[in-house]
Amino acid sequence: MKLNSNKKIIAESAAQISAFVAEPNNFGKLLPPQIKDWKSEGEKCSFTIEGVTDMHLFMSEHQTAQKVSYCSLPHNKIPLRIDLMLDSVSEKETEVFIALDAQLNSMIAMMAKRPLMNFINLLIEDLQKISQEKIR
Repeated sequence: MKLNSNKKIIAESAAQISAFVAEPNNFGKLLPPQIKDWKSEGEKCSFTIEGVTDMHLFMSEHQTAQKVSYCSLPHNKIPLRIDLMLDSVSEKETEVFIALDAQLNSMIAMMAKRPLMNFINLLIEDLQKISQEKIR
């Protein structure tokens, strides 16, 4: 199942945004209140999406100013990849969206689609809110 979040224009450079999100501790700052048991160590992080599942991710790719990817660890119940996609609009503005690719059977996909879509849209909204406080 492939999902794309809403696109947002963020008033920061693509390089600043990608550097911020590529740090798992900072990724945790984007997580909505429904997320419980947040932990981060090195390039790995874990958390629980309340009512859905536990997630265990690692920062797998960082293309400065273009893309930051988090992939699930092998023991994750839902194999997935979260890509933060960045497109510079100007020196101080970046269009951002999240692409989520989860490998789910069709029955589970029907149940998980709405909560996962809500999750990635909340991540983008929180990134936009944090940028208003200035990402550094």
